[in-house]
Amino acid sequence: IGYWTWELERFPQKWSDAAKHFDEIWAPSDFTRDSIARAVSVPVFTIPHALDMNLVSEPPSHGRGHFGVPEDAFLFVFLFDFLSVFERKNPLGLIAGFREAFPSGEPAALAIKCINGLHDSENFGRLLAAASADPRITILNGYQSAEETRDLMRCCDAYVSLHRSEGFGLTLSEAMTLGKPVIATNYSGNTDFMTADISYPVAYQLTELTETHGPYEKGNVWAEPGITDAARLMHFVFEHPLEAQEKGRAAAEKMQKLLSPQRIGNLMRERLYADTQPVFPRRNESFRGSMPLPALHAPSPRVRDC
Repeated sequence: IGYWTWELERFPQKWSDAAKHFDEIWAPSDFTRDSIARAVSVPVFTIPHALDMNLVSEPPSHGRGHFGVPEDAFLFVFLFDFLSVFERKNPLGLIAGFREAFPSGEPAALAIKCINGLHDSENFGRLLAAASADPRITILNGYQSAEETRDLMRCCDAYVSLHRSEGFGLTLSEAMTLGKPVIATNYSGNTDFMTADISYPVAYQLTELTETHGPYEKGNVWAEPGITDAARLMHFVFEHPLEAQEKGRAAAEKMQKLLSPQRIGNLMRERLYADTQPVFPRRNESFRGSMPLPALHAPSPRVRDC
């Protein structure tokens, strides 16, 4: 089994031959599954990421002061990695949306947490220049512990992403698990779990890439999120914090059911036992309805450098 991900509707044909080494491919979202399935000859199935549900009960160790963000402002947060391609993550669109939402110095703030800016110094400079135009915007650059990252999410009032495409949208699902209202582009992998009843989807238009960005080649399509619609939603949660918090609580409940390790583990078991000649022998052909699944014992994997 290969676990593959991809962020555009068209999977690169030059990579499709690698599928011949696998019996089947698993993908984290229906969006990614469909993209890969159109390009390969082996079956492709959706097996989402499982989330640590202990996130909800763990108390924060770091407050806003640790991150240098305002204590008394309505705080929006976004996290991204420059190695995940700057144009796809679209932080400049987010800054534009924030400034359109709050043009008159309202008590709102935006913190953008990023890593690997030194590997894309040109775009890192563009990000800093855009943020410097508004003192309410803070750029947090550099690595931090997983605990700090979660605490930054816990500090925020809303999480927002104006991505152009996602294979899954891991930070979105984590923020929702923490009960945060999430505003994000209504396109790609995150739409599997980010529905309008528990989040704030941003309208978009599909656009063609006019140049290549990293592995995303010219001629492909991705979303261009509506800046004005994003600004409207950011201002709405700012003006209606109790309603936004209620939507965040509903999101946390759904994530508990949808992306728990138990549910995702069961999906994996179903796939492993689905074939007429499974890799792992069944204890009893009638186990599905009447017996617990047997423990799975895989041979030790061979390890190689990649």
